[in-house]
Amino acid sequence: MSDPKYWGYKGYILQNNGEILYDGGQYSIAHFSNPEDTRYYVECKFPVPVGLRDTSCPAMWTSDDAVAEELISNPEKVFAWIREQIKDSPRYVGQPFLDIDVSPEALQKRLRCQGGDPRVLATNPKYFIYKCYWPASEEYWLASDTVSGSPFDSAPLWSCDLTKEQAEFFVANPGKIGPFYAKMIEKYPLGH
Repeated sequence: MSDPKYWGYKGYILQNNGEILYDGGQYSIAHFSNPEDTRYYVECKFPVPVGLRDTSCPAMWTSDDAVAEELISNPEKVFAWIREQIKDSPRYVGQPFLDIDVSPEALQKRLRCQGGDPRVLATNPKYFIYKCYWPASEEYWLASDTVSGSPFDSAPLWSCDLTKEQAEFFVANPGKIGPFYAKMIEKYPLGH
């Protein structure tokens, strides 16, 4: 993505299906229209080191209800489906499936930070299948390049959420954005 329109925070917005409603140079008003999204994940475990861990647990997903139903109804097809999903990842090809803890406590702990209100649909000693659903939504941001001096902030941009009414007001009154932006930077140096 060497095209200049994809550089910096504006590039992040555009690459993630955002629309820039107002471009103020240093900051912009962005809009995201997120469609309804349902995903079925199949998570398993392989003896492939990742970071400090000796194993990794990739999660493959599909939005196809028929594929998900087929996997849930025919557990013998799950492993072939997983192999098909990972065929282009040499580090996983040919690796054996390891047992994974699918106790309710372990799954609750594992999925607690997963968005989309995850629901476990099927478990097996070597995999589990869960469904996540996100309703359609609209988001509005005041966004700029990262301004934080924190070594822990790796976000490609600084942003703060806006209501639709705020976004419309600022687009209609661009002179009001600067003072609001300065207040938000001071109040939320890492964004919010």
